[in-house]
Amino acid sequence: MSVTSTDALSAAQRMTTIARRSLARPQNQLRAALILIAAQLAFRAWVVYGAWFYFDDFVFIGKAYRLPLSWSFLMADYGGHRMPAGFAVTWLVTRSAPMSWPLAATVILAAQAVAGYGCWRMLRILFGDRRLNLGWLSIYLFSPVTVTAFVWWAAAINQLPFQIAFFFGVAAHVTYLRTRGFRHALAAAAWLLVGLAFYEKTVLLVGVYAFLALGYFASGSIVARVRTVVARYWPGVVVYVGLAAGYAGLYVATAAPAAGPVASDVPFFDVGVNMIGRTLLPGLLGGPWAWQPLGSDALAAPPGWAWGAVVAIVAITIAGSLTERVRVGRAWLFWAAYLVAMVALVTQNRAGAVGPLIGLVYRYVTDGAMITVLVLGLVFTRVPGATESSAPAATTRRAPGRVVVREAALCAAVLAIVAGSCVSTIQYVHRWHTENAAKSYIQHARSDVDRYGSDVAIADGEVPETIVWKTSTPWNLASNLLAPAGVRLKRKVTDRLLVLDEAGHLRPATVAAQMRGTRSGPGCDIVRAVRIGLEGDVFDPGNWWLRIGYIATADTGVTVQAGDVTVKTHLSKGLHALFVPGHGRPSSVLLSGMDESVRLCIGDDVQVGPGIVALG
Repeated sequence: MSVTSTDALSAAQRMTTIARRSLARPQNQLRAALILIAAQLAFRAWVVYGAWFYFDDFVFIGKAYRLPLSWSFLMADYGGHRMPAGFAVTWLVTRSAPMSWPLAATVILAAQAVAGYGCWRMLRILFGDRRLNLGWLSIYLFSPVTVTAFVWWAAAINQLPFQIAFFFGVAAHVTYLRTRGFRHALAAAAWLLVGLAFYEKTVLLVGVYAFLALGYFASGSIVARVRTVVARYWPGVVVYVGLAAGYAGLYVATAAPAAGPVASDVPFFDVGVNMIGRTLLPGLLGGPWAWQPLGSDALAAPPGWAWGAVVAIVAITIAGSLTERVRVGRAWLFWAAYLVAMVALVTQNRAGAVGPLIGLVYRYVTDGAMITVLVLGLVFTRVPGATESSAPAATTRRAPGRVVVREAALCAAVLAIVAGSCVSTIQYVHRWHTENAAKSYIQHARSDVDRYGSDVAIADGEVPETIVWKTSTPWNLASNLLAPAGVRLKRKVTDRLLVLDEAGHLRPATVAAQMRGTRSGPGCDIVRAVRIGLEGDVFDPGNWWLRIGYIATADTGVTVQAGDVTVKTHLSKGLHALFVPGHGRPSSVLLSGMDESVRLCIGDDVQVGPGIVALG
């Protein structure tokens, strides 16, 4: 017996009806939400435990390992970010288990669990026990939009607390708007403060609070709404505005001087097209389906067909909501305004360095997922207790069969988005799991130092910029990278200096001459003592090596003075090189205290500078 399309449709409708009835019960909705959160955490556990530290992480870890926990440490400006709580968490994690990715990943996963539950709590408090909440929750939980800010420690300690503060703060704020209970305003302010302690962008939450109050718990003209909100909720307004103003003052007072002019000619439109059209919107719909590698990270690179498809889906969604529901325009306008603010912040503060390509980086649009989930709820669901809220238009047909078909279509759409999101996420994290230059560098360094022995002299130097940027000095030095991993670079007088190459392997070293010796007398038959002048200047007075190439007729003790360093060592018979670590700004080198019977030859081979890999 054949199955017709009508039979299949009827069966799908029956299944949908059964699911609708089951999920109509609040306890079943909670169970479904917890299952979704657990599924996301299982998936994200695979994502995060397979990754490792990356770029800015090493600067944070190096500072946490070397510096005490202090006000100056916590309030340090990092690329315009003020994140005292993030630095505090990094300090605690580093001091508990230096450079332990399992511990860091567990902290990240725990924060994600709180954020996931916070999203569900926000949706339930705002909209009540509604089946649609599960759809919006699914989009947030599995969207690739939030993955970069999850898998990368430096981004996660900013943005996961922001997500937590957003969800719990909005829930507390709406409860305050309904009940006027001041403790709920204090709770909303506390969540705002928590978010600000990790990430200054949390200040945008004040705008979300204001929109919800003006748009849904007041009526009339803009002026009338403002008057109503101020009159009815003035204690909360005072707390919110006072907190935001106080934070702004502290931010300005502790801001570091700008390193240079910010480019002002980066086109806002180009950044916006990348951020919204090629990054955020495809990500919300399960994309971007393709990535452009960038080290362990990757940029959104959606295929050509995605642009038209995304625009069509968004346009249909907005047009359909405007046709079938009333009082939804305000939510879409706020969504657009928030996205414009996101683009403006990135254009002004980040795009100057790399141009419009910055818009293809997902960590700059993470809050787009949060605000979209909120707006979708406001558009398609009534807000209980609100003065004004979206509702079905009078002309909307509410036939039971039509409702079932719509919900079945929505369920299918959400499942398709979740499936696409998982595929895009797997594509993205592949490089995080397999392409980490720092991890292999540290593994090679640890192995080679163990093989050569702990007493070998190793010159410090900058690590490759694929690991830490040069602009992060001195935290881009190998010594600061490796110390938390338990690898020590020993500075001592030696005749065999080693240095780490770009892969982290130990190689014979020489000195990159920034200063050279100048002799006024003969280079051979030197007896007892000799002073050698130096010309040039050292770039880093705190980290240089003196190399002296010599021929000695016998072994002898010697005292070497250069810059702020005086050391007693020995010279060996024959042709050798002596390496002496130093600091300060040397103007000459003095060798003294040699045996009278020893004759020494020193040619032009006197150099001061950093240790580098010897060629040949």
